[in-house]
Amino acid sequence: MSEPPLSILYVDDESILLDIINEYLTQQGFIVDFAKSGIQALQKIKDTEFDVIVSEYQMPGMNGIELLKEIRRNKPDTPVIIFTGRGSEEGVIDAIENGADFYIRKGEKPVSQWSELTDKIRKAVQQRRESRTLRESEWKFRALVEYSLDGTLILDPRGTIRFVNNAAVQILDIQNPSGLVGKRNVMEFITPESIDDVIRDFDTVAGGVDGYIAQYKVLTEKHEERWVESIGKTIQYEDSPSILISLRDVTAQKLVEESLRFTQEKYTKAFVSSPNAIIISELETGKFIEINDSAIIIFGFTREKLIGTTAEDLGLFPERDQYHHMISLLRDQKALSGYKISCRNASGEMRLCQISSRIIMMRGSPHILSFIEDITESSAAKSAFEALVRSMVGTTGINALRKIIENISSWLKADCVMLGEIQPDKKSVQVLSMLLDGKEISDFSYPLKGTPCEDVAEKGFCLYPDNAALLFPESHDLRELNIRGYIGTPLRNSEGQVFGILCALFRDPIKPPHSVQEIMDIIAVKAAAEIERTRIEQTLHKNQQILAEAMNLANLVSWEYDVNKDVFTFNEQFYSLYGTTVEREGGYQMTSETYARKFIYPEDIHIVAEEVENAIHTTDPDFLSQQEHRIIRGDGEIRYVTVRLRVTKDAQGRTIKTHGVNQDITTRRKSEEAIRKANRQLNLLTSITRHDILNNISVVYAYLDLAKQKVEDPELLEYLREMITAAEEIQSQIEFTRVYEELGSHEPQWVSLDIVMPRSFLPDSITLMTDVPDMYLYADPMVQKVFFALLDNSVRHGQWVTCIRVSAIESENHLTVVWEDNGTGIAPEEKETIFGLDLTSLNFFLFCF
Repeated sequence: MSEPPLSILYVDDESILLDIINEYLTQQGFIVDFAKSGIQALQKIKDTEFDVIVSEYQMPGMNGIELLKEIRRNKPDTPVIIFTGRGSEEGVIDAIENGADFYIRKGEKPVSQWSELTDKIRKAVQQRRESRTLRESEWKFRALVEYSLDGTLILDPRGTIRFVNNAAVQILDIQNPSGLVGKRNVMEFITPESIDDVIRDFDTVAGGVDGYIAQYKVLTEKHEERWVESIGKTIQYEDSPSILISLRDVTAQKLVEESLRFTQEKYTKAFVSSPNAIIISELETGKFIEINDSAIIIFGFTREKLIGTTAEDLGLFPERDQYHHMISLLRDQKALSGYKISCRNASGEMRLCQISSRIIMMRGSPHILSFIEDITESSAAKSAFEALVRSMVGTTGINALRKIIENISSWLKADCVMLGEIQPDKKSVQVLSMLLDGKEISDFSYPLKGTPCEDVAEKGFCLYPDNAALLFPESHDLRELNIRGYIGTPLRNSEGQVFGILCALFRDPIKPPHSVQEIMDIIAVKAAAEIERTRIEQTLHKNQQILAEAMNLANLVSWEYDVNKDVFTFNEQFYSLYGTTVEREGGYQMTSETYARKFIYPEDIHIVAEEVENAIHTTDPDFLSQQEHRIIRGDGEIRYVTVRLRVTKDAQGRTIKTHGVNQDITTRRKSEEAIRKANRQLNLLTSITRHDILNNISVVYAYLDLAKQKVEDPELLEYLREMITAAEEIQSQIEFTRVYEELGSHEPQWVSLDIVMPRSFLPDSITLMTDVPDMYLYADPMVQKVFFALLDNSVRHGQWVTCIRVSAIESENHLTVVWEDNGTGIAPEEKETIFGLDLTSLNFFLFCF
């Protein structure tokens, strides 16, 4: 299909030329339109699309250059040719600078000029079309590159970035794309581990090898490492040789590949190095297609012998029915776990294997993946251990020890098994349980030194498979019994100290199972615990007997009260004290309401209730209470008890239990009442006697006074004065008996030590100095009489006392009051009898405070 003719607009103000050029151009196949001015030309250009515009340079009004400028503003892609008679260089330059495609000078040979015009028209159209096509291609390329998901870079031969698209900006986390082109080198984004590969591949592409795909690790502007896949090609960009690079972020793919590779390596290593045999076989034929080293070890065949053969060919499972049953289960269930089956290895030895299998798909066909474990030894040990554990469950004390000995003898086929306790002297072992040739031996001991048991006590578990008697020549018993094999382990108490030996002796060499030490050690723990528990129970029983006897002697009984359940727990001794029995009360437990109603004296219930409330609500974990109240025994007798109780608190500080002891104090209370009654009678008698004596002394005073009035003899008057003094002394002593009666009959109170000093009785010749500031005594108010007695002692025995000093020394729990004077003191020979009856005029007792 031919192209449509080109449309031409010819602009010239000379009409004569218009017809000639129209005729010529029409003959050349062009469609020609005319305009006689620039203004007319612009109007036609506005209404019609022309392929080429040819314009005269010099025209009135708007010349060719001005028309050219307007055309370029409105129709920048339309070719324009300036065709004029003006031939100056300035005109040519002016036309070219303003966008003219060609400039043709009119000359003397019109035909050649028109031919040139025709050629230039076609060339101008061709160039414009090519330019438009190129721009469209560039626009499409740029749009494709800009919106591509792959990154695109254009680099110069040195790696400087000349172009970068948005995808590449995102891949490299570029923050300022405008600062990238022409300023930064692509090598800035390559990690050290990939730099050599990039340089090598860069040179390869620059050398002309296109389509070179490679992977590199790059470092983004955010310092994140990423993997990119790159392909390069040499191109011309902006008239310069360049390299076009396409990038794709393959970080996720790389991580998946590395993870897959790691997983493959991991499973390969697991397959090869697994301690269990791993076999892959075809489901239909049963042929082994892959095995690991453990399978070779378990079955004893070479890899070449196993690969390509079946289990039945090699006779690995002699119990064929059991083997076929296993395969049938596997086909039905697709997987099985822990299937136990007898296997035979290359040497013909029978082993017990445990198989776990699963059907898997490999290369489109079903296969069996099997894990095989040789459990011969562990199964035997487990069976033995389970038998031993079963034999020990439910037995305690000596019965447990006997059971242990019997089962060890049966399990190890031992000729003799002994369990003994090392004596305190560390020289011998007292056997607690022993079995020799199937017979129980009692009351046996053996020396520890020079025996394998001595090694056990020092080193722990010991095994001597043969020649035990030769290894320990000092052991008489080993020689006598012809013992060759020995197994022993120590018994340790709760503190980890060795206190006994558990051992098995054999007359033949032994090859015990691998688990013998583990099992013997566990049994030793059980045996040690039983021995220690027995000893603790014996000690506890003995202590309980001693405690019970002591509590019985002291009339003490114990009890416990659960606060949350509101239940008392009693014992036989408690019920005995309360005159009842466990059968009568229906058990050892009783609610607080029942206990109060049946046993507490009604008028004392409030005392008990108040103290129980104090115990429940106290915040002191060391709370201790003591109270006395009356009880009513089961036989109706009323008795007195002292109750001492403590509390038990939980983690939140709440009282959850109270416990205590009750003591029968009825006898003591009766004795105290009898003493009080006797004291009241004595006080009454003393009061009457004192009253009579004081009356008689008053009569004596009267007669002495009358005698003084009638006697004038000085000597007789002196006698009368002495008699009056003696009577006053007698009166003072009789008065003091009243004080003595009252002593201790008043409640103690806080008394100032300084105030009770006997200043009112101090002679004028004596100075009293006190150093007891702000000190108080919690004592009977009669404490003042103590210091009066001390003053009397200083005056009577000090002879020429002039100064008395009183001080106090305070210690942590005591106060010591010191009374000292500057008199002669008491003669050394009389100090031994300082508190005798003949050394005091007032007191026949010693005050202690």
